[in-house]
Amino acid sequence: MLREKGEVTENLHNRRLALPRLARWAGVGVIVIAALMACDDDGRAGSASGTITSDSDWDIFKVYTDDPDIDVTFSRPAGADFVVTVFDRRQYFLGDFHLLKSEKVNLVGGGRFYLAVHSLNDTGDWSAYW
Repeated sequence: MLREKGEVTENLHNRRLALPRLARWAGVGVIVIAALMACDDDGRAGSASGTITSDSDWDIFKVYTDDPDIDVTFSRPAGADFVVTVFDRRQYFLGDFHLLKSEKVNLVGGGRFYLAVHSLNDTGDWSAYW
């Protein structure tokens, strides 16, 4: 399902996306690589938002930056166990970031990044800015 501002919730499948890790969090299936490519926002807007409605829901957005070192700061429901999975422009897995530990995700190197917001056990609205 394509959402506003290039946010996507789909099933993705690609061997480069660390499938066992994604499948564990998704609960049902894996994310489809087309979802990453379907992000039509150029990512330069400086903010993104969405709603996680279940443990198998994902919101994916793109960040494009010329800055070699930026922080993406997230807000979410208090105590919600949300995770951000980061992929590079080739959709290679770069890392998982638990928002309970830190509400900031540091992106290094510039260029295009895809960030997938998902939940381990909570639902609710989230937002990010950079």
